[in-house]
Amino acid sequence: MSTHRRIQALVAVLAVAGGTSMAILDALGAAAAVLTGGALLVLMIQLWHQNRVLGSKLDAVQHRLATGIEKLVEADRSTPYSKLASAAATLQVEVGALRTSLSEIGDELRELEGDAQQQRARLRREVRSLRHEPLTQSQALTQLLGAFTPDAPLPPVGGWAMEPTTLVEIVDLIARVQPQVVLECGSGTSTVWIAQALRRNGSGRVISLDHDAEYAHSTRTQLARHSLSDWAEVRYAPLVPTATELGEKHWYEVDLESIPKIDLLVVDGPPEGTGEMARYPAVPVLSPRLSASAVIVLDDAHRRDEREAARLWTDQLGLDWSRDIAGRATVLGSGPDPANASVPKPPSTAVAPPAPAAAPGHE
Repeated sequence: MSTHRRIQALVAVLAVAGGTSMAILDALGAAAAVLTGGALLVLMIQLWHQNRVLGSKLDAVQHRLATGIEKLVEADRSTPYSKLASAAATLQVEVGALRTSLSEIGDELRELEGDAQQQRARLRREVRSLRHEPLTQSQALTQLLGAFTPDAPLPPVGGWAMEPTTLVEIVDLIARVQPQVVLECGSGTSTVWIAQALRRNGSGRVISLDHDAEYAHSTRTQLARHSLSDWAEVRYAPLVPTATELGEKHWYEVDLESIPKIDLLVVDGPPEGTGEMARYPAVPVLSPRLSASAVIVLDDAHRRDEREAARLWTDQLGLDWSRDIAGRATVLGSGPDPANASVPKPPSTAVAPPAPAAAPGHE
């Protein structure tokens, strides 16, 4: 690894470590400043290095041109014509190389300027977002707590878990769509809130897939503590090679026959680190079980792979609409957008539906 790369990596690590420490201590403003400053410093190091590389290229071109000119100057009248012609041809080649190098340098400078502008714009957006993010997430969590009375201490939100802003949107969708079956890819905090929303509706059930047996067990424990086990089922589903139009991907091992028709599909797994386009297989695999009016929620839709997955799903299923919602998620579907539907009044009592027969190996 080159020296400037080592310096960039060190600055990035120190910025992330400092920002994380301050965030843990609730110094979110300082954390944002440290992270932003670190990103700007990394960008400055990159610009400095690329400037040195371009300078070296220009020096080399100037040296080649000077050498060619010297050869012509040193030639006297007694020099045979063939040698003069050869020197002139060499000079012409050097001039051509100079033009090419200058053109390449210009292209690199324009590309570098474009990258710098994009970095500055991205940093400005992130700083503006960070400025309001704590208040936005606190407001969303307050809204959730106002809608439900927890039966036990709540599991943590944020970090790896789904953000409160996205959870509020999903709870609202459940109230409007009135799904009988919610299929969730990736269990956790969101499973508890989805089950809470279904219990408030008075009907429905969430089936959550998780590739981590320990995490699946933890989610079941949380559901039991909140008296929600009758409204949710967490299935251990290890990641297995799965054939898709994009090639083989590692996705959850599922028995489609054991899954009822899905009214709401929430895609929040597998984790990004399990492979490229990790969440894409959700719709191709589960499409036979999607109801005609199924709504799909894709979390982390700000990432490139998730955006591409949403685009492919829209083409493959012929979806009618999609929209970004608060947090980092996108909602997609066919038919009327449930955002325009009224919210039915919750029943005075809620009776849990009977659990569907689970396929072997789900515990």
